[in-house]
Amino acid sequence: MKTQEAGIKRVLIVKLERGDKVVESLKKACDRHKIESGIITGIGAVSKARVIEGKSTEHLDPNPQDFDGPMEISNATGNVAKKDGDVYIHLHVSLGRKDFSTLNGHLVEGEIYLVGEFFIFEIDGKLERALDETIKMFVWDMNQ
Repeated sequence: MKTQEAGIKRVLIVKLERGDKVVESLKKACDRHKIESGIITGIGAVSKARVIEGKSTEHLDPNPQDFDGPMEISNATGNVAKKDGDVYIHLHVSLGRKDFSTLNGHLVEGEIYLVGEFFIFEIDGKLERALDETIKMFVWDMNQ
């Protein structure tokens, strides 16, 4: 286990509208407001989403799947970090469907159906992602 302390610097409120791309828009908001490290939480609805299911093997073997909605974003949570010198949005979602089933996983991208309401909590700590050769995933580099 490795730990790092950080405090909340400010909170950015982001409203996404019909047709906005979730991950792309959150990245643009971070770029516009110069946020490089943070915590993301949000709710809303998407008309479609590309999701990667939970890691089920020892090594990352992403299998993105496309889903059509509308689907309720009952929870979106993630973080903002730097990866290869650029802002990277890592977001997981729970998406509720019309039949009350739920899709869960890493959101590659989604398109807002009605509205999306997100908070980005900028932190004063520095988060960067680096490739962990053991698990073949880009994870927080806690050796800085």
